[in-house]
Amino acid sequence: MTQPTRRLFIRVGGLTSAAALVAACSPAAAPSAPGAPATAGAPAGGAAPAWQKEWDDTLAGAKKEGKLVIVTSVGETYRKAVDVFQQAYPDVQVELTTLNASAFAPKVVTEQKGGIFNYDVATSTYGSLPLALLQVDGLAPVKPLFIQGMHTDDTLWANGFEAGWKDNAKQYGYAPFVTRSRHFWINTDHVKDGDIKSIDDMINPRWKGKVLALDPRYTGGYQPAINMRLSYGDSIIQKFWKDQEAVMLRDLRQITEMMIRSKDYALGLDAPIEFIYPEFAAQGLGKNLKHLEVPGVENISGGSEVLFHFPKAPHPYASKLFANWLLSKEGGAGWSNVGRSNSRRKDVPIGAPDNVPTPGFKYNVIDTQQMENERIKTQDIAKQVLGV
Repeated sequence: MTQPTRRLFIRVGGLTSAAALVAACSPAAAPSAPGAPATAGAPAGGAAPAWQKEWDDTLAGAKKEGKLVIVTSVGETYRKAVDVFQQAYPDVQVELTTLNASAFAPKVVTEQKGGIFNYDVATSTYGSLPLALLQVDGLAPVKPLFIQGMHTDDTLWANGFEAGWKDNAKQYGYAPFVTRSRHFWINTDHVKDGDIKSIDDMINPRWKGKVLALDPRYTGGYQPAINMRLSYGDSIIQKFWKDQEAVMLRDLRQITEMMIRSKDYALGLDAPIEFIYPEFAAQGLGKNLKHLEVPGVENISGGSEVLFHFPKAPHPYASKLFANWLLSKEGGAGWSNVGRSNSRRKDVPIGAPDNVPTPGFKYNVIDTQQMENERIKTQDIAKQVLGV
């Protein structure tokens, strides 16, 4: 195995550390009521904080607009998360579109070229959506949506507020949340405790023909491929995906259901998809599946909650309302309680304990604009090895 370089691995770093996240999100005061977001301390003497008028104007403007058009990743998880916002602000009717980012990006590019601007904001991974849209001015800066001083004080955030930016310009993609990936799964009917402890164990010939994986040539499936290539070397694409005769799919729901219902697969890479899996687990399905943290396979990220803003958004005040709610104590708690990521705010309790980074475990951080070259290289290698 090649030695990982210092730039590739961090020990639970990037957005925050596991210890900081656990401390930051430990149960504190109960969330205050919706519509009165918790913020940094107000001025002494009862004077209104400097941001109050902008917030009041935002509330009034959003109420007048009466609508917010938001795009999220697929899965009931995100519908429930958006419902929390809807309950907090019933005067703003939410129109929700759930699409795979890789399918949505070309769609919105085509619409924008035709002068159609239907969408306000999106929460997604820092992946295909921003990487495609930034090239054609398909995103507007999200930074102007944030009311300065309301939720942007560094003291409120693990590692400071600025640590949430994913793009080089620190304008277009902001991660209020952090999550550990759960890429690698085993079927316990086939794999026993101790069978797999490393990438070398994953490429053991005994698993040949028993691997189900999201296609690494496809934009949605590249994350574990990047992790494994940076950890093991370029040859891992050949050794895991091709030599193991991995069955590769691109449909997120299909790969999840296939891993859960089929008895043929021992190893799953992004199979099941973590944010779809709970829908099946609620039906008592998939109890034989177990996530394993294997060094060199996992990463921490902003999850599918990285916030983006669209140009010529039809509801600018509602966009601003949602953005600042997502940064608030109430928004962070409400979203993480039904979602799969945890707020980076120090005063928000942990809502997704399964996705808190494991202290001491080495994770990659790859969901940044700086890592785009590694994504391109990984997918190019996958196409060369596996065919286009």
